[in-house]
Amino acid sequence: MRIEEYTRELEGNGYLVVGSDCRTWNSEDSGNYESIKMSLGHLCGGGIDLEEMIRLTDSDLFHEKFPRERSRFFCENYAEIMRGNCPEWQLGAFRVFYGGIQLYYGNRKTDETGYLWITGAEALYLTFETPPMCSGFIPTYRVEIERFKGEVDGTYVEEDLGYMRRWLRFDLIDPDEQTDIFHTDNQILHITEYAGI
Repeated sequence: MRIEEYTRELEGNGYLVVGSDCRTWNSEDSGNYESIKMSLGHLCGGGIDLEEMIRLTDSDLFHEKFPRERSRFFCENYAEIMRGNCPEWQLGAFRVFYGGIQLYYGNRKTDETGYLWITGAEALYLTFETPPMCSGFIPTYRVEIERFKGEVDGTYVEEDLGYMRRWLRFDLIDPDEQTDIFHTDNQILHITEYAGI
């Protein structure tokens, strides 16, 4: 087994996982990607539940006076979509950023899409399973976002790709820099990679 440690600056979309082998990314296509399975987990008995996660959800789509037509149903029913009560809607992609996560949903039948983000949770533990790779292995991503006294205490992802595992820790390049909530172009990943398992 090979173990390697390195750091990498993130740009643009940062750390994004898409349920597809697409070469380009567009949130408007999230209904066309393969479905990603998301489950809520708990670590050492902690972590918020689904209803608390829904309460912490936000999106700029919710604040537009007239949401885009492709997002109208999503804006009115996002809580039921997150609860799994709208089976025609699927999670097509997710993005992890320092202190939060963004989820991209789509409806394959109607071509409607919507996205939201979750920030502010004291402890958020999520597991994602993407479509199987050509080897048959199902990639798994365990996301941990923790806060202490209202400040981000840690944002981590454990990737399991079958032939390789990576442990990722998100940090800010410049903690004093004023950025958007996604910290676009102000994030760095500390990565420990285990290959040949």
